[in-house]
Amino acid sequence: MNNQPLMLSILLGIILILIIGGVSLSLQKSKAAVTMQQYLSENIDLQKSNAQLDRENNELKTELADHQSKIEVLQKEKSSLARELEKTQKLKETIEDRLKEELIKEAPAAE
Repeated sequence: MNNQPLMLSILLGIILILIIGGVSLSLQKSKAAVTMQQYLSENIDLQKSNAQLDRENNELKTELADHQSKIEVLQKEKSSLARELEKTQKLKETIEDRLKEELIKEAPAAE
């Protein structure tokens, strides 16, 4: 009989420890689940942001390609205009030389 209260106390102590351990594990599991949900939510948000950045990147690449093609066209046009300017300047010099010659021819005839 003497041993019965002692055994009962030990059993109650072990049961109490197991209950406390179970509650503690349950709380940790709950916290882990909440943390996992937060990380999953953050991961989904990051994936959405990544997809949006990929779309923007593709749009910018397309825009860059368009601008580069426009630059090429403008450079060709610039070189064409430079050749045209050079021809015009040569023509101007030729006309000025002919005009000087005509003025020189007419100057002695006027005297």
